[in-house]
Amino acid sequence: SGSDHVLPNSCQEWLLVIAIALLSQVIVQGLAVYSLKKLSSSFVALSMLVIPLFSHIEAKFIFSEITSWTNYLGCLIVLWGMYLAIFGKGALK
Repeated sequence: SGSDHVLPNSCQEWLLVIAIALLSQVIVQGLAVYSLKKLSSSFVALSMLVIPLFSHIEAKFIFSEITSWTNYLGCLIVLWGMYLAIFGKGALK
């Protein structure tokens, strides 16, 4: 059936995928740069680390993606690193 393909079939579909990727990247990076006016660069950098965690959650609950133990381990490592960066010994001046 026609709905079984995963990758775009035409040049027009590929251009649409590329446009969506570029637009979303420009929006995220633009918001990050804009937020530097009001927030510290450390906070902005740490908040960018949350993006893969949200992607993991979306894939799990919206798309019913099967999660391996390495994905969970990666999430834990990112969260642990964020915790250390926020509350660790050299985090506060």
